[in-house]
Amino acid sequence: MDDYEDLIAVFNKHHVEYIIVGAYAVGHYGYLRATEDIDLLINPKPENAKKVAAALKDFGGIEVDPAEIKEKTMIEIGVKPNALHLMTNITGVAWEKAWASRAQSVFGDQPAPFLSKECLIANKRATGRGKDGLDLIGLGETPVKTKEIKKSRGCDRST
Repeated sequence: MDDYEDLIAVFNKHHVEYIIVGAYAVGHYGYLRATEDIDLLINPKPENAKKVAAALKDFGGIEVDPAEIKEKTMIEIGVKPNALHLMTNITGVAWEKAWASRAQSVFGDQPAPFLSKECLIANKRATGRGKDGLDLIGLGETPVKTKEIKKSRGCDRST
């Protein structure tokens, strides 16, 4: 977790708009499970993309062209079990809603925003992967059946 905590510190220093999603967000709400990466949802706006690129360069000399950080982008850095996934969208949740409803907490000793439980559940319901069904159970929710996934509107996608 130290590398991840260092990354969070650098993102905070550069004022990057990001939200912790995935297994670490699930863990934030009390269901801990093994993971081989950290998933960060990042604002795809150009001004934030520049901050992300500067932060990654500061973090580990990682060169990323800010122009490559746009809607529906995923950047994978490192290798499992210490991989970093930066994504500009997640299934079932609009960035604006995720940002507006984020839960401010800490990651190690660093202040960090986590995906709200409402949006995390919407995301897990919308993906339909087996591990997401287990996450839903761990979060105290009933997993959805595959045909129900298509009907889900997600976490207020209208905003």
